[in-house]
Amino acid sequence: MTFNEFPPTSKSDWLNDVKKLSKGADVAHLLHYEPIPGVKVPAYSTCEDAFEKVEIVTEKQLPFKVCLPIDLNHKDWAEVIHSGVDSIALNDVLLIPEWLHFKEVHVRMEESEIQKLSLLEHQQAGGSICIKPGKDWDDYLSKITPLVNKPISGWRNLGIDIPADKNEVEQLEFAFSMANLFLRAREKPDTNSLRTEDIFFRMPLGSDFYMNLAKLRALKQGWYNLMSAYYLPMTEPFIIAETPNMNVLEKEMEQNLIVSTTLAFAAISGGASLFLINGLETLNNQSPDFALRMVRNIQLILKEESFTDSVSDPSKGSYFIENLTKELAEKAWEKFIEKQTD
Repeated sequence: MTFNEFPPTSKSDWLNDVKKLSKGADVAHLLHYEPIPGVKVPAYSTCEDAFEKVEIVTEKQLPFKVCLPIDLNHKDWAEVIHSGVDSIALNDVLLIPEWLHFKEVHVRMEESEIQKLSLLEHQQAGGSICIKPGKDWDDYLSKITPLVNKPISGWRNLGIDIPADKNEVEQLEFAFSMANLFLRAREKPDTNSLRTEDIFFRMPLGSDFYMNLAKLRALKQGWYNLMSAYYLPMTEPFIIAETPNMNVLEKEMEQNLIVSTTLAFAAISGGASLFLINGLETLNNQSPDFALRMVRNIQLILKEESFTDSVSDPSKGSYFIENLTKELAEKAWEKFIEKQTD
């Protein structure tokens, strides 16, 4: 049987059939996808739901790179990174080995450790630096300003560490607001050296595959909106997507490997340049070498065997994903504009 043998039907016909089959049961909540308050899209989308899409610039400029979060106390990590790994993630610039000049290094550090940045000027490695804000926002901005004025050569200096305890709309609004602060700084006479490539995002992922995919696409849309507003060239945003700590128990090892693979697929499909799996390195009763190989292989299989990163925007054209992206991007942008006018 081919599709030509099925009679044509409309969405309203399908909904009527659903109501008949439900025999009076309330199915209204099944017909819409509402992951967070204020974000609601049809759970079943067809061409009848087509809308005028806001074009997302999708040319792939930044290749996806395999990255491992490293604990240098584990003696087995050095062997693993020589097999298909492009970069590593650390939590302290003091831990960067001198011989690691052929790898990218991505560092997240506390605001109180900002004085350590001078050490990077003598490093042959490059990568990104993300400084987590402390409680005093004005103090953070005063400390980060030198990186706007005088970036460290070879490093992306202005990392936007998006909080994991916010919902997706709030996360996007936070990202837009921080990026806007850095872009506004470049208009001052002493900040003309700022390159938009110095700004990047560290986006925490949640448990919802569709929301992870859509919010990464919405983040790119908001970034392009800012580029347009400041009359800047359209550069692809550098995004590091990362899982929450998996808190792996021995009996949940296989489940967490599947979850991590699903999150990695959403991250790569959504346009992330790096994907960090946090927590699998603590697998109970497993050697650190085994855990690191699992983290590495998840990314290698998706990249080298599934060619997931070869397509610029795999979900483009999906009515559901396009609708959800549009909803998230518009809600977050509205929230961002409201805060700017307060």
